Amino acid sequence: MILLDLSGTMFAALHVDISKGAEPTKEYIRHLVFNSIRFYNITHRNDYGEMVIAMDDKSWRYDDFEWYKWERNQDKETDGLDWDVIYGYMNEITAEIIEHLPYPCVRASGAEADDVIGVLAKKSDEPVLIVSNDKDLVELTRKPNVKMWRPYDNAFYSVDDCDEHLLDLILRGDKADGIPNVRSPEDFYVQAYKSKAAGEKPTRAKPINKALKAEMLERYKLGDKAMMDYLGEEMWERFVTNRRLIDLSYIPTNVTNNILSAWDNVTRNPEMKLIAFLSKHRMSLLAKNVSEFRPVRGVSAAKPLFG
Repeated sequence: MILLDLSGTMFAALHVDISKGAEPTKEYIRHLVFNSIRFYNITHRNDYGEMVIAMDDKSWRYDDFEWYKWERNQDKETDGLDWDVIYGYMNEITAEIIEHLPYPCVRASGAEADDVIGVLAKKSDEPVLIVSNDKDLVELTRKPNVKMWRPYDNAFYSVDDCDEHLLDLILRGDKADGIPNVRSPEDFYVQAYKSKAAGEKPTRAKPINKALKAEMLERYKLGDKAMMDYLGEEMWERFVTNRRLIDLSYIPTNVTNNILSAWDNVTRNPEMKLIAFLSKHRMSLLAKNVSEFRPVRGVSAAKPLFG
């Protein structure tokens, strides 16, 4: 099973399209996205079988954490791009993928693509390849049947110790998602952004150096009680929040159930739908290589994934 993060593929295509300052165009973004999907399929299908496209819905994390991706959304108001138009293009291309490509597409209420990938990768016993630039997903490779491919590097990605890597992510937080490190207040990035906008010098985040992280790792291995006693109440609360947002083991049960239900109801389009679509939109280069879109149906296509 090839688990493709569609959001990451979309934004990579958008970056290529606007890299020279041009206005984004739906046709070019579509071509780049479809061509990327073709490349990942032809490169990995013989080893990992059928591609499954993981799609974003509005994340449960927005309701769980007030400042989730807050700064990212502020930047979109000032970067000069028309995001209403861009998201319109992306929604149209997503609908075209669902309607015409021959792969199961999984989008579930409350789930990001990362959640979809996390649930399916953990449940599947067949060989799994995650295709994403998001290094957070490498935690899933602790299962021996799961590997990760980073398109940015055009290479497999792994870490020596998944547990240590995950702890590092939890301790450091994720600036892109607005999640500060465990030594900082929850709204740290919001206040830093506002200070910078006001021409003031933002407060620096309290560092987590190697010695401190090593000490925390020892407590982490001993369990929650040892970690809580070491961190103290305030920092422990920040740790719990970060763990819930970052560790894919903490996806809420209702979101997990939504993902499994969406998987149970996936459809697979016949190849002729793609051929007709490529012809209609004059995507001749891709049409010449349409056989490279052909999926290799894995075990999960023949029987229930977790049966």
